[in-house]
Amino acid sequence: MNKLIQLSQNWHYRSSANLYSSFPKLAKNSVVKSKTLKVKKLQLMNILNFWEKKQDLIEGAIISAYYDTVVPKTHRIQQLFRQNTTKHPNNFIVGVRYLGNKDDDLRHVITYHVKIDVLKKTISEIEKTINLMDSSFNNEINNKDLERLENNPTTLFKNKSDAKRFAQTIIDVSYVEKFDVYLEDIDNTEEKIVSLYDLKTNTEDSSYLLDVLRKLGINKTREDILDRNVVLLDRDDLKILKEKGSFLVYAQSKDLFDLKKEFNADVSPKELSELPEPNNEPIVGVIDTTYKELGYFKDWVEYDNDFEDGIDHGNEVTSIIVAGPKFNPGLEDNCGLFRVHHFGITRGGRESSFRIVRRIREIVEAHPEIHVWNLSLGRPFSTNTNRISNEAAVLDKLQAEHPDILFIIAGTNLDNGRSKEEKQFNRIGSPADSVNSLVVNSVDVDGKAASYARKGPVLHYFVKPDVCYYGGDITHPLVTATSLGEKSVMGTSFAAPWIARKASFLMDKMHFSRETTKALIIDSASGWLTEKKDPKYMGYGVVPIDIRDVINCKSDEIRFIIRGISQKRITYSDGIPVPKDSLNKFPFIARATLAYFPTCSPNQGVDYTDTELSLQFGRIEGETSTAIKSIVNDNNVEKEYIPETDLRRWLGKWENVKVKAEKFTSRKKGKGVLGKGYWGLKLVSSERLYGYKHRPFNFAVVVTLKNLKGQNLNEEFKQLCIYNNWRVSDIDIDQMLQANLEGNTEINWTDDIDK
Repeated sequence: MNKLIQLSQNWHYRSSANLYSSFPKLAKNSVVKSKTLKVKKLQLMNILNFWEKKQDLIEGAIISAYYDTVVPKTHRIQQLFRQNTTKHPNNFIVGVRYLGNKDDDLRHVITYHVKIDVLKKTISEIEKTINLMDSSFNNEINNKDLERLENNPTTLFKNKSDAKRFAQTIIDVSYVEKFDVYLEDIDNTEEKIVSLYDLKTNTEDSSYLLDVLRKLGINKTREDILDRNVVLLDRDDLKILKEKGSFLVYAQSKDLFDLKKEFNADVSPKELSELPEPNNEPIVGVIDTTYKELGYFKDWVEYDNDFEDGIDHGNEVTSIIVAGPKFNPGLEDNCGLFRVHHFGITRGGRESSFRIVRRIREIVEAHPEIHVWNLSLGRPFSTNTNRISNEAAVLDKLQAEHPDILFIIAGTNLDNGRSKEEKQFNRIGSPADSVNSLVVNSVDVDGKAASYARKGPVLHYFVKPDVCYYGGDITHPLVTATSLGEKSVMGTSFAAPWIARKASFLMDKMHFSRETTKALIIDSASGWLTEKKDPKYMGYGVVPIDIRDVINCKSDEIRFIIRGISQKRITYSDGIPVPKDSLNKFPFIARATLAYFPTCSPNQGVDYTDTELSLQFGRIEGETSTAIKSIVNDNNVEKEYIPETDLRRWLGKWENVKVKAEKFTSRKKGKGVLGKGYWGLKLVSSERLYGYKHRPFNFAVVVTLKNLKGQNLNEEFKQLCIYNNWRVSDIDIDQMLQANLEGNTEINWTDDIDK
């Protein structure tokens, strides 16, 4: 087995030219007629009339732009609704959803909140555009007309800027199918958590939301507010909202966490032997049902219960994190023992989701010393396909704000008591739709999706669950410790804590960053694509049992981590010297896994993540380190237009995890040498929201090279890297564990291991 290698070198950064400074162009072969603009103008006039009558309720107008497909950010509105030269229309987006049920039929609806005078100005600009099209372009315009206008703008305008605004107005209208006011169908049969459009009148205070509700006849207090625009409403409140304000509602969800007893067998009254004294082992945070003190755990668990009693679920989860292999020797992961700080925030059964998510936020913010948090709580209902849940949004925000925490979340279980409609969809429940968290589903002893597993993806395209692990099944249940003795269990609740153990080992014992931790776990599960696995249920695959198989690699493989900070739009490395064979070929297939933690915007709905970081790894083609022939066929992404749906579905666009992997077969041949014979790594970032400058953020990439001839070229690779000015460090697990044992002595690797 070869040790993991850490490579480090100064990254190179490059800002790209402003992609949107060029003169606007229509889609290829498109023609826009002035009558199309006249229809859109009439729609906006009707919307203006609707909102002018409601200015005593809210200021401005809420307008939805309907598209006939999923659109990239470049096809969003650029000129319409622009307040001035600095206020881009993206600043006024308050909701983004999909219409359509199937992936091939999805289409965007983007909702804006603009001032009344801005809407009037937009209508006026469209009117001027129509008049000019009729008088100077024979009632229609195409790209040849725009090209002539670009070359000679002053024939019709004072300057080129005015000509660009005219052209961009036409482009905006050409992509929009219609403008309308979206009316949410409100279900008022039971208490709901309701997200109203975030009108951003006061970015910190909730008083504006309370005032709007009061004007509708709904009286609430700050205690009913979960976030700036999220409120808890009862059935009477919802009835009023349905009658008077459905146009203000973005999303709604049931206020219910329903943690039922998992699939448990009989309790064995077997006497449990006590564990040794703790020796400064890491602390994992567990947020679950109440904890009942066990002598077995004595000094290993500190607990804070909100209630005096509850089901044993919390004890069962915590027992796995502290000493899971003691009960389940077949799952010996060599991670050792862990202390737990257990927070019992529910008794189990039906609970207020509103209260649960508030408590989670309070607990995590009050305990910054804890890096890994296990959440084996979940909702029985399928996640919304158009919006991240309130619970997940809070977790994603916490992870974006705190750069050293990671949530491990159970993928939730199929509930046989649910409705026929729910069983049909069977999507994972909240908070397993958290994008930044590591979500874990269950497999049986044979590595197949468990019978109770629920499926992803999230928001149609985001891969969830991320990975899976052994959560027990009917014939091979897991064993846990409870207040009554050992208990046999199964469920995703008991798969997640095994991954929490691994995450804490990597972050707290090996001192890896959370980006590296997440990338290593996902990369170890993904493998070489030799087995068929359904990503809807299994994510990237099954994580190896032994932690050494997560970190190290086989003797015919080379595995290295490379970390950095995305400082500018393009981040790239110097050439990586991969060994060649006697035929001057690279005898390898490759896999690269990227992980980063972006800020997210719930009001962007299905366009949830703010930052896209693309990954290219492969041979450098030319003289510059940015010309890379990727190991997967995505080179044409930068050279030609590919539909946004395909980019999201096949290349993971806007996802915060990227796995680029070649499939291993016995017929694979070595790769020819290109350019100067080096490999390279390039990352390109994009901010979804205009007006935001590039925001630096951490990333980690795990690369694995598999030798097609079974050779061990690990040492040769390290020597080549040193010769080419890379700093090279072997990650020695035993050395780091010994250092921890001797009092958490910090080991300074050649480049300070990963932190």
